[in-house]
Amino acid sequence: MSRWEVLNLARVWLDPALQKDGGKWYHPPGLIGPSVLPGFYDRRRSWHSSAASYVMDLALERVVFDFLYCRPPVWIEEPYQIREILSYCDARRHRGTLYRASRFTLVRKNAVGIETYVRPVRCLTSTEQAIIANRSHHDPRCRKLREARRANAYTQLTWIPS
Repeated sequence: MSRWEVLNLARVWLDPALQKDGGKWYHPPGLIGPSVLPGFYDRRRSWHSSAASYVMDLALERVVFDFLYCRPPVWIEEPYQIREILSYCDARRHRGTLYRASRFTLVRKNAVGIETYVRPVRCLTSTEQAIIANRSHHDPRCRKLREARRANAYTQLTWIPS
């Protein structure tokens, strides 16, 4: 896997309105029945929100295409599709619950307590691939870098006198 096929998830923020303590959309205590937020009841009939993992799933479904649409790859012939999402968690401050609930896999924990989580993501559809290729073909940044590589190929030739 190349470095272009891994995307780093740097920040996760959830609106306080969706969170347990004081959130106006959070399921009120004692209410039995459906909620505005996705969630479940445990065996003690306590309701738990799954909004964070649900939002994470939606975001990871979209980022596969949206990131490449905004930042088209320069060289389409090289591997460019995002295959995995990588994220870090400071285990001294967080437990990594959201990552595990969102089907991330713990792959490493260093001596300082930083955990590395990885999750595979879906492949691009053929329609999405065509859109990305078109964006790459017309993107000014991509065109400039391709032209620089083409021009560089000619200047690197050496002439050795015989």
